[in-house]
Amino acid sequence: PNCWTKSTLLIKLVILGKTGSGKSSSGNLILGEPKFKAASSPNSTTHKCETRSVEKRNGRKITVVDTPGFYDTQVSDENLKAEVVRCITECAPDPHAFIVVMKVETFTEQELAIVKKIEDSFGEEAFKHAVVLFTHGDQLDEKVKIEEFVEKNEKLRRFVERCGNRCHVVDNRYWKSNEHEYKNNTVQVEELMKTIEQMVEQNGGGCYTNELLKMVEEAKQAEMAIIRATNEGLSEEEVTREAKQQTWKKLLKCFAGVSTGLIIGALLGAVVGLVQELITLGIKSKVIKGVVEGGAIGATIGYVVSDQAETAGEAAKQTAAKIWENIKDFISKIRKSDHRYELLNN
Repeated sequence: PNCWTKSTLLIKLVILGKTGSGKSSSGNLILGEPKFKAASSPNSTTHKCETRSVEKRNGRKITVVDTPGFYDTQVSDENLKAEVVRCITECAPDPHAFIVVMKVETFTEQELAIVKKIEDSFGEEAFKHAVVLFTHGDQLDEKVKIEEFVEKNEKLRRFVERCGNRCHVVDNRYWKSNEHEYKNNTVQVEELMKTIEQMVEQNGGGCYTNELLKMVEEAKQAEMAIIRATNEGLSEEEVTREAKQQTWKKLLKCFAGVSTGLIIGALLGAVVGLVQELITLGIKSKVIKGVVEGGAIGATIGYVVSDQAETAGEAAKQTAAKIWENIKDFISKIRKSDHRYELLNN
């Protein structure tokens, strides 16, 4: 969808990367405020997917979704799955950009294995909306810029190339002063935001989205309709927060039996080809067809159901039930593709 104009009021960014790479600190730099808890220990982790926002930059609201380490083993698979599903709920329907955070360091085989995991989980559309942000910039040799650092490692260079050669560097500890023209967090974040704006415009004003994210947004809207109809007096912020929580809980149940790796691939587009194939093989419902075509599916179903319902609350519940029925059908097709996806990534 075209989600971008010069007057766009909201920018939604999703931060991905290895545990301990500086994701939370980078989120704080982008927001300009210490919104995320960022510990100094190299073993510190973001255990949950968290979202924070600020009003800044010419009146634009910037929202950052900070994710746990999807690509390492420091979080149990059960807990990681829950947070990947929470990330899907927070991201839906269409983030502007993925910011892949990596440290400036010697890229050992272990580090390159993480790069490979990230690369394998991204579909082509995700790469079109990705920017690489390096942290620990003080580790760069004197007068060396981040582009020169990237060039020294072929696999790293290839990954950055797939991200459109979009890369920047910050240092959360040593680049806080504004004296240096390059080693300066303020300058680097400004350049990062310019890169994101240019990237979105190059993509025709489109945000990143896919069938799963669109479906989850429809579910959130349906849950919001139920809450509004049955809980008078709640603010929109409270309605939204409760709807996200309900959507997350139901979506997590829907993903029972699906591997965490496949869910990450579904979010980032690596399994989009399989999903499209499965749609072709037989998901014919009005909801899924509307999602694939980008239609306003919730409104259509709501109209059909509300003719049979006595109250707005009943209509909202019937609409939500229909949407969740089709989401379950959709995910059951993904579950059947799990073995095939694992084979592709081994």
